[in-house]
Amino acid sequence: MLSDLQLKYLELLSKEKTPAEVMLLLGLVIEDQMALQVQIKYILGSKTRKQMLKRYYEVLLEMEF
Repeated sequence: MLSDLQLKYLELLSKEKTPAEVMLLLGLVIEDQMALQVQIKYILGSKTRKQMLKRYYEVLLEMEF
């Protein structure tokens, strides 16, 4: 299940996209999350995975697309 932040991120990315493009973006969001989990484990061991994922999506939402 996707978190609220993931859904907002996906919504931001999917504006004016076809259903097929939205499904591709969804796959990329999930794949990015898996890659990020590995990076978090090695780069910032002091923070929990959940905290880092939340911050990661907050930063993405702040960026202009």
